[in-house]
Amino acid sequence: MKNIISLIILSAFSLNCLSRTATRLEEISLKTFENNSSNVSIAIKNRKNSRIHLEFYVQDLDSFEKNNTQFLPIYFYSDSFKSDQIKFSVPKGRYVGFLTVRSLDNAFFNRTISGLHIIHFGINKDFKIIKNINEGCYQLKNYYHEFDRILNNTQCNNFEINKNEINFEFSISENDEINTMRTVLLTWPSISFAAFQGPQQYPYAVFLILQGTFGFTAGDTLINFENIDSFKN
Repeated sequence: MKNIISLIILSAFSLNCLSRTATRLEEISLKTFENNSSNVSIAIKNRKNSRIHLEFYVQDLDSFEKNNTQFLPIYFYSDSFKSDQIKFSVPKGRYVGFLTVRSLDNAFFNRTISGLHIIHFGINKDFKIIKNINEGCYQLKNYYHEFDRILNNTQCNNFEINKNEINFEFSISENDEINTMRTVLLTWPSISFAAFQGPQQYPYAVFLILQGTFGFTAGDTLINFENIDSFKN
């Protein structure tokens, strides 16, 4: 439990550090690049009732090649939304970086279904440069031990933005997979408190135990990169 919490905190801290060196992107293009920018849209199919969180960080290829020991993004976009599409503008150029799409569908004391898809452009998850991929992009289903989660991730070559419009299309799977470990970890604090303190000290303990045993589930859903062929060479 402590390891997972620590990883979540470290991940949030890492993204916060990355954004310190970068300029935040908006739906309207930056004035400096208003005649040389691309409109990027992220569309989510079968969103159901999920909240979507988006993280986009890129560094220009030239500066990264000069010092590829450290990923220092110059542009980023980060936002949460409950709609089927989100848009922002990016200056044209050649970049390395990543796009992360997260989904969360939860109901209090009932379920928490989450999904995660990461696209890496020109770098891997350790921010190290990769060799050119013949097909341009490929998508894999993986189990990430760091977060105890099944997810799809995509590896692509450098992100070359030279069009006026770039569209990413994702879909959330209809089928969810129960994550037994996260279910236990999320209900364990209530169960352990009830076991040591007793219902007389915590009147809702029995209710939480029953919910944890019969009602509460934590699960994974897959987010698929639907138009990956558009990004292949």
